[in-house]
Amino acid sequence: MFGRACLIAAAVGIGGISVAAGKPAITISFPDGNVLSVLGSAGSGSNTAFLAVDFSNNTPSGPSFAWQYNWNGSASEYDMVTAVEADSALTVAPVLTGTSDFVDNFNYGLLLGSTDSTGDPYSYWGSWIGQNDTTDSSYSATQNMNWVFAPLGVDDLNLGDFYDNNGDLLSSGNEGLVYGWTVTTEADDDNGDDPVPILPETSVPEPTGALLITAGLLTLRRARGLSCAQ
Repeated sequence: MFGRACLIAAAVGIGGISVAAGKPAITISFPDGNVLSVLGSAGSGSNTAFLAVDFSNNTPSGPSFAWQYNWNGSASEYDMVTAVEADSALTVAPVLTGTSDFVDNFNYGLLLGSTDSTGDPYSYWGSWIGQNDTTDSSYSATQNMNWVFAPLGVDDLNLGDFYDNNGDLLSSGNEGLVYGWTVTTEADDDNGDDPVPILPETSVPEPTGALLITAGLLTLRRARGLSCAQ
């Protein structure tokens, strides 16, 4: 049986980076040194994507939330959205058109979605796909995210597929894509100025502290003559 110190050491990880099944966690990094703040995870598997729902109405201080989703094989955005809804306080109102499914509204706790939060009956949730790019400075204004508008409904959008601005498929099997949603108003549409999602951020834990804690706990186990394999 694992000892308490071994459990804590495993949770801390090496250098503050969590490791699951031998695979380092995917980190979405921002220009200010922060990383994506993830509320929780849903699903299981070796592939990773993120769902982000931005209630801020394009206000940096407004609320925005993100979840991690894991899967094996193939999965659609619909699979991710419904899995997160089942495991969190997020509620989703889908629109079934007969040919493709879209999201009419999101709610999270007391936070209500599009028409409730903007007062604009013509507002709707815009769906985006984001690729984290820390090498191109032109994306610094959008949190190092290369955003493209999702060209398909949630049931037809395969996780890992990335498109160009014309809706043409560029590549498949991409890890760590962010599927973001934010409210777009009629005025935004008319001006051709649809806002991209603002993602929630958190600071990066100091790796030195995590290493010291881990080393101390392992030393404690050895001093007691116990093994983490017990």
